Amino acid sequence: MKKLSLIVMSLSHMFIDIYNNVLPVLLPLFVLQFSLSYTQVGLVVALFSISSSLVQPIFGFISDRWRTNWFLPGGILGVSILASLLGLVPNYSFLLVAIGLMGISSAIFHPRGLTSASLASGERRGLGVSIFTLGGNIGFALGPILAAFVVLHWGLRGTVFLLIPGIIITALTFYLRRHFYLVPQRELRTEKEHPFSQLPLSEFLVLCSLVTLRAWAVQGIVAFLPLYLQNREVPLHMAGNLLSAFLFSGAVAGLLGGYLSDILGRKAVMSSSLFLFTPLMFLFLQSTGKLSMVFLILAGTMLLTSAPLSFVMAHEMMPNNIGLASGLIMGLVFGMGGLGVGVTGMIADRLGLGFSMTILSLLPLLAALMTFLLKERRATLAPANPIPRSD
Repeated sequence: MKKLSLIVMSLSHMFIDIYNNVLPVLLPLFVLQFSLSYTQVGLVVALFSISSSLVQPIFGFISDRWRTNWFLPGGILGVSILASLLGLVPNYSFLLVAIGLMGISSAIFHPRGLTSASLASGERRGLGVSIFTLGGNIGFALGPILAAFVVLHWGLRGTVFLLIPGIIITALTFYLRRHFYLVPQRELRTEKEHPFSQLPLSEFLVLCSLVTLRAWAVQGIVAFLPLYLQNREVPLHMAGNLLSAFLFSGAVAGLLGGYLSDILGRKAVMSSSLFLFTPLMFLFLQSTGKLSMVFLILAGTMLLTSAPLSFVMAHEMMPNNIGLASGLIMGLVFGMGGLGVGVTGMIADRLGLGFSMTILSLLPLLAALMTFLLKERRATLAPANPIPRSD
């Protein structure tokens, strides 16, 4: 296990996902400023999910075959610039354009980062990928806190201050790039192998389906939880903090889940955590006060425990094309989950936000049932070599 590589990549992942999750706290302010419906809110979230997802397999395919040294710092810089401009958009149309470009910048980063983390993990892929995912989950949890702090002190236009940490981490990532740009040894040869050769297609489609359901639940809760809490008369800054607590608990649980999966197996950890989420989320919806906060945090723990495991399982199904596998799972599948958020918004407009939250609570239960169709495997990835500097 290459510890320095994993630490730097996890730190980079943390910062890019901070920016990726400032939107939920900003959305209630955009609702007031632009008079948006729940359907329009869902469209914003869906657009970001799709633009940050559907092109990821392309970038993953490229990273499997060519040296893409600029993908990580370039993706971070693009996301930070666009996130800092969100508070300055004059109308809903410009908001959609900014969100779409921000999503593409995020798509550049993720397949290359996850590929390098998997290769740097050696035989402990569950733990190594969980460390990379931990960075992203912590960033995802910190995003609402940072956004709430900014708008509380400077209003929507205060998002311009978000650019400062982005420039710093971009410079750090670029400076340390030699330590964590890794490619499988197979990539350094001239042989061309079909990316889907020896792929267990039916099993991979099951994995994609269950990840889509979980992604729909995660993205739906992230998008609508602040609005749901505001309907329960919870202040916006407190709603942002609760969302962060939900995500932070999942970040820690993801690290534990990756460690346990190396010992107990991927299926056992994934199925049990997804099964437990639904009753905990129902308890949150039916309770009030501090007890509801406890149930929400426990639900977040269960929902995100399995997040890194799906990446590892995809890598083990496609051991010679892990960049493409990363792009398909993090990208295409998460994009489909984002489309579900748009559906959630339409349901909320017609049947109420509470009913939509109930639907979101049931999706991981369906995903848990699908885990029984998966096989336990421990494929061996090609050994990793550092990419030499191209400058």
